[in-house]
Amino acid sequence: MPEPETPPADEPTPKKGLVRIQGYATAEENTRIRNAYAAVSSPSNYPNIGHFVTAAVLEFVERLEREHNDGKPFPTPAGGVKSRRGRPAAIPTNSA
Repeated sequence: MPEPETPPADEPTPKKGLVRIQGYATAEENTRIRNAYAAVSSPSNYPNIGHFVTAAVLEFVERLEREHNDGKPFPTPAGGVKSRRGRPAAIPTNSA
C-alpha cells in the first residue's frame, strides 16, 4: 500500500475534512483583507483568517449561483475543474 503524501515541512498538516485552496492578492488587497478581518473577527465568528476568507468567497459564490444558476450550486464540469496555470493575460480589477 502506498504511503500517504506528507506535506512539506513549511506547510501545516491539514485538518481532517479540509482541503487547501489558494490564490494571490496584491499587497494593497492583502492589507485590506487583513484589516477587515482584524476589525470584525472574534473567536465566535471568524476564529482565523482562513474562516474569514472562506466565508467571503462563499458569499460571492452564493451570489453567482443566485444570479446565474437559479440559486443552485453549479454542477461540476465534465472532466472536472481544471486550474489555470501560468501567468494570466490580465488581472481583472474592480475599479468602477
